[in-house]
Amino acid sequence: MKPEETRALNRVIRDIQPDKNKKYDIHVDSLHLPFIILEEKYLLPSIPLLEIDFNSAKIFLQEIAPHFSSHLKEFFIIPETRPKKDSCKLMLAKEIEINSSRFIYIIKFETVYLGGADKENKITEGTQNLSPSIKTNRIYFTSRILPVSQIIKSKGEIIDFEIPKYEPSIYSKETEGHKKKFFSELFDEIDYSEVMNEIKSSLEIEKHWKLGRVFDPIFIEHLSMSVRFLNFDIEENINEFKKFYKLVTNVVERNDFSDIETILNFHKWLEKFSFERTKTLSGNIAWKILVSNPNP
Repeated sequence: MKPEETRALNRVIRDIQPDKNKKYDIHVDSLHLPFIILEEKYLLPSIPLLEIDFNSAKIFLQEIAPHFSSHLKEFFIIPETRPKKDSCKLMLAKEIEINSSRFIYIIKFETVYLGGADKENKITEGTQNLSPSIKTNRIYFTSRILPVSQIIKSKGEIIDFEIPKYEPSIYSKETEGHKKKFFSELFDEIDYSEVMNEIKSSLEIEKHWKLGRVFDPIFIEHLSMSVRFLNFDIEENINEFKKFYKLVTNVVERNDFSDIETILNFHKWLEKFSFERTKTLSGNIAWKILVSNPNP
């Protein structure tokens, strides 16, 4: 989308009055994708399959903003979603500064129908170029914070950003007799599993994270390390992140895992999450996310 289009969409978010009585639960599906279940259904519009356009994005925002506009008012829609494979997702960003450290909070909404709707909830069928439009109570999303080195703005609104690279995410480990190779030389989609395993081990995540492989609270994306959230309360997530933000800067800047106090605060945050195993209407396994003592 063009910057003038995203500016218009930003106004849509800010102009809609939130309904603070809206309630929702958060689940993770069998593909490990988090989604919100609303008490009522909304219209998921038909979306171009190559890239979301202005009209589709506007309809989508008008449908979901009453549920979340109080959380999203300080976010700006990014004209070009990154990476390219996410071009059908709506990407929003908010700048965060904690002491002298800068971060960016990124939310992505999945705008394309992912399947599972009953025939009675399908409004229009999909075509070769367009997804179907449906009535649904699900909103698929991802929510994370990453370090940021530069924020690019136009007329006071965020339109792009640059992320400092976490060196171990850029290339594979050097093995005997072989030089380091960039992951992009080896994979069509970058495989971060080796780097992720090292981070999880260094931070002892498995000891404190009850969700196991259901969802990763730490991830490698944009060639850097992110903290990912399963709670959609933005203010609460930022307040929690402030307690262990040094973990991200220490790891990304120096690959340093030695700040014990920060890691302990990170462990306390991990331990707040648990789950209940459930099933979707189509019979697929899912996990309902439970959060204990969100504001101790």
